[in-house]
Amino acid sequence: MYAVQLDGKGTAKLVDLNKPVPSKEEVLIKVCYCGICGTDIEILQGKLPWAEYPIVAGHEISGVVVEIGEYVKRLRPGDKVVIDPNLPCHTCVYCLEGKPHLCEDLKAIGVTEPGGFAEYVIAKEEQVLRLPPDIPLDIGALSEPVSCAIHGVEIAKIKLGEKVVIHGAGTIGLIMAQLVRKAGAALIIIDDPLEKRREIARTLGFEYVLPKASSEGVKEIAGDGVDVVIDCSGSIEAISASVDLLRKGGRLVLFGVTPPEKTFSISPYKFYKSELTIMGSFINPYTSIRSIALLSELELRPLITHKYKLCKIGEAFKKHKVKEGIKILIQPELED
Repeated sequence: MYAVQLDGKGTAKLVDLNKPVPSKEEVLIKVCYCGICGTDIEILQGKLPWAEYPIVAGHEISGVVVEIGEYVKRLRPGDKVVIDPNLPCHTCVYCLEGKPHLCEDLKAIGVTEPGGFAEYVIAKEEQVLRLPPDIPLDIGALSEPVSCAIHGVEIAKIKLGEKVVIHGAGTIGLIMAQLVRKAGAALIIIDDPLEKRREIARTLGFEYVLPKASSEGVKEIAGDGVDVVIDCSGSIEAISASVDLLRKGGRLVLFGVTPPEKTFSISPYKFYKSELTIMGSFINPYTSIRSIALLSELELRPLITHKYKLCKIGEAFKKHKVKEGIKILIQPELED
């Protein structure tokens, strides 16, 4: 089968690999779509510490079941499916505490195991979820980012009537904004430096869309500040400025991935006196099934801006890197 391997040195190479054979507990899936995520760019550039090279990346996968192992019970060949790429060990202290996303030996399709930038991929039955018949497979490929955004909203503990700032109007930011709206936020402010992304946010019905959420601009809209800031940008500048956007008792959720070596300064006294909270949000524990239920409830079609064949993945990576699109999908066919 054809696949694209990343070497962590900036090279994406089209290779011909043996078609994978599922074990008794695994499912063989023909990949129909696989989304490019910021994580894939980090892997391409060798900046994701826990990636294993060379790797067939890609973890936002939808496809069709081709073959099932002897012990697989829920699935049948021909099923339309999506994949939760994360596979915890189930035996470490964090897994036993019900925190599988914090697993000490976490594996992930597209990071430590072969991923979806290929014609076929294998996954454990527990990772594979059936897609409803009325959900197109390209929309299904967004189930993984939706599942991660659900966890972010739940970490933020959005309450009815609260005011929220979301940094970043990429795929995650625009999904997050829609989920925050569903959670009952009364006011949502989105910022992004790119006008094309701000325009898509406006088409999704968001009124307050800014190039940059400054303290003065936010307080002009929201009074004494907002209850929650969710960073989906990974920008140290945006994160550093977020504390000044919060009203007393506010929460800052760090969702966007920042380079491991980057840091930012805070005033402990301000956090003490105003009872501010900083929280991280990592991947998608127990949210994948709910993400599938939400695929028909969210406006996801406007987020899919480009589709590329596997042999054009280099062009797709370049477009993603310069932020010309929102969600870019890879199709495994080599030609039209």
